Amino acid sequence: MRIFTKKCFEFDFGGKKIVTVPLGYTDGVPDDAEKNAFFALALKAGDAVVFGNAAKPEAKPEAKPKAPRGKKTDEKTGEPAETPSEG
Repeated sequence: MRIFTKKCFEFDFGGKKIVTVPLGYTDGVPDDAEKNAFFALALKAGDAVVFGNAAKPEAKPEAKPKAPRGKKTDEKTGEPAETPSEG
C-alpha cells in the first residue's frame, strides 16, 4: 500500500518497521496497516493518507465519448440532434 504523510512517523506492523518522511510518499506499507492503532490515529488526524496499492494501480472507469463543441446530440442515441430551422 502507498501512503502520504505530513509528518515523520515510525510505524511497527508486526515486526516490520516503516519510517516515513515529512510531506513524502512511502511504499511497502502492509495492506492490513489500518488495524494498527497508531496508524489508524494518524489517518483520523489527517497526518497520513492512503493512496492504494502501488503494485496494483486502480482501474479508471471508461470515459463517455464527448460530442464536438457547439453541436447538440440526442441523449438516447448519441446522434446529432436536429435543430429547428429559422424561417
